[in-house]
Amino acid sequence: MSLEPRHAVIAVVVVFVLFLLYRMRPVALGAPRRELDQALAAARKRVSAATNPRERATALCDAGDVAAASRRYTAAAGYFLRAMRVEPTWSEPIGRAAEALARKPRMLEQMLVRQMSRMAWDDAHRPVVRALATTLVTLHDRRRDRVQAAIMRRVAALVDAEKKPE
Repeated sequence: MSLEPRHAVIAVVVVFVLFLLYRMRPVALGAPRRELDQALAAARKRVSAATNPRERATALCDAGDVAAASRRYTAAAGYFLRAMRVEPTWSEPIGRAAEALARKPRMLEQMLVRQMSRMAWDDAHRPVVRALATTLVTLHDRRRDRVQAAIMRRVAALVDAEKKPE
């Protein structure tokens, strides 16, 4: 019995269909995914119902945490960036983004560097710039990128040195 070309094609098609079925399978009967989707919908409602910037930023961070838990990392990064823009003098979204996007270090680095480039480097934003720099130091230390970590350490030191005595 020899293997004819049509048998090979049929085998490839069967393997491909099995692969597609595997990739599109529901996650454990869909219950965890539904719970995450409901939590994300609730966080989005809190974002629209927020009355002040801090409340809105907190709700956006919650939505980012839920999106990251459901492995929607791009959406999570978007929520954290929106939180940083809504309340630019609050540093908590940076720490929450670092925790939620720890599995995506390049995405996190890109997001933080872009945010740092947009920041005003004045007294009101000093804690945020410092948080951005220290988070980037930690990120580069984990990736063993000594040069980038040293640069961010110097940036953090410059931010601290610019404090004016009162």
